[in-house]
Amino acid sequence: MKPAGENVVFKRWELEPGMSISSLISRQRRGIYILEFADGCRYVGQSVNVVSRFATHVHGSSHHEGWDDVIAIQFREMPVGNLDEAEYQEIYRQKSLGFELRNKVFNLDHNQPSKFDDAVTVEEQRHWALGHGNYKLENLELRLSGAPSTSSKLRSKVPTLVSNETYTAVLDDLAFCLSHVVPNAVKLESTYWTISDYPSTSGGRFATLNVGNLELAYFPRFFFDDPEGRIADMHQLVLFNLPSCVLDRGYDNAIIRSEHSWIYFERRFYRLIDTVRVEMPIGTLREFFKTEPDLLIDARQFVINLMRNGGSGKFRRWHSQALSTEVFQHCRVLKEKQ
Repeated sequence: MKPAGENVVFKRWELEPGMSISSLISRQRRGIYILEFADGCRYVGQSVNVVSRFATHVHGSSHHEGWDDVIAIQFREMPVGNLDEAEYQEIYRQKSLGFELRNKVFNLDHNQPSKFDDAVTVEEQRHWALGHGNYKLENLELRLSGAPSTSSKLRSKVPTLVSNETYTAVLDDLAFCLSHVVPNAVKLESTYWTISDYPSTSGGRFATLNVGNLELAYFPRFFFDDPEGRIADMHQLVLFNLPSCVLDRGYDNAIIRSEHSWIYFERRFYRLIDTVRVEMPIGTLREFFKTEPDLLIDARQFVINLMRNGGSGKFRRWHSQALSTEVFQHCRVLKEKQ
């Protein structure tokens, strides 16, 4: 028996190669299981019949090739209850204990094969993250040649509800993301990243850039007013999510460079992963990453992990091709000025 927390107990059995577990778990087979591998990795799963599920892991399925290096299994009976939530909690617990997991779901930084690897090779992913990729937006002109003639909802608000300065700042921040943070942005549009156009989310936003199943950067319509009086002026914001590991390197609280230049780090909690949200004045994202190159590497790797974790399925229905076209047009203007 292995206690795993309050009222949670796993039974554990060591296994020999090719061994069945049907005689070990003969009655209640619904629950959460943990596979232990010879290389020290683990896998957390759920099933209404752990015996048959174990067989698919050993012999292989459409999800992965057969695992012949399982050395032990742990099992927690759950005759009733939410298996999804229990699996999520156990994955989180195993990661907090320091185990490398072969899971893909709820395990953002996994190194298992991914469908995304077919779109962007592992070598290209590595080059992109470390600053050796192609940041010139391949096929940009082809994308713009088939662009819709309609304006985005955001553009239609200029200059009545949105100033030209704000609109341009949103385009510039998004343009930087698509050219220097998101790999192969033209090719992967709407499949691995999307842009929401003037959504009503969370009290209203100018736009939201979603990567995979997480919002990466977003632009609230409200103004930031520093209650502590550190910042002289009110600002509209761009908020950008980074991996939580950046706090381990001392990036926390506020960084004040002047009364007009500031950055604020705040921990955020999502279902998929914990992040650190970086807040700064709108239109300053490009300059921020220029002065913090290590964080740019973190941002690129974070985006790659999000894409390797899955496509942008739940956001795809709200993708605005009109706004993404305006962002790409802004990219072309910037490119021509260089």
